[in-house]
Amino acid sequence: MGARPNGSVELRSFDQGVVETLGARVIGDRYYITIEGVEPPSGDPGIPVHFNFPEDLYANFRYPAFVISRDDIALAQNRLHPGLQQYRAPAKTALYVPGLTATGVQVRPDRMEMRDQATPYDLTYTINIYNSLRGGSGRRAANLMLDHVLRIWPTYGQVWVPDSTGEYRSYEAFNEGIVNLDDNLGISERVIQFAVTVRVEAEYDLSNPTVSRTATQPATTTLTRK
Repeated sequence: MGARPNGSVELRSFDQGVVETLGARVIGDRYYITIEGVEPPSGDPGIPVHFNFPEDLYANFRYPAFVISRDDIALAQNRLHPGLQQYRAPAKTALYVPGLTATGVQVRPDRMEMRDQATPYDLTYTINIYNSLRGGSGRRAANLMLDHVLRIWPTYGQVWVPDSTGEYRSYEAFNEGIVNLDDNLGISERVIQFAVTVRVEAEYDLSNPTVSRTATQPATTTLTRK
């Protein structure tokens, strides 16, 4: 349990965390990534990284590219511990007044803010790697893109997730497998594709903070004369 308030994370926070942990950064209004030895599409500042729903594959979609999808959300009962708290800290509205402690009377906040433990979920993501054989370097470039993903999540690793205050938290992530999905549309249109599945041990902040009063005055005893 922490001693100071923290921000919140939600589903979209983990989506952003997976994309950014991959190494993608926003340029303009899109995510791009730079990988040494891989030439981006003509005119792009890097290899584009799309989340979930890319442009139509037969119109604007260009190779090479990453496409990331969130495939599953599952409650992780084995990591659920009811009754625990994320933090207990002085409330923003607290006043510091004399209070009774085990060692005597000390100045302490009259209100404490608390937040219940986050709810654990397992999120499954698929990182798809696309490239074509045009230009003769398609296979090598696709292999370099795969190597980049596997350096981040070889067997297990981390995902860095931004919370509502802009601070980043780390969560465990596990490589669940790699699949080769090459598509033979034709000799000149062959599409090289890998799919890497990553499972993230996530936690959602579903409860709101609560504030409670503390004991702020020492106990007194009144003697009655008989």
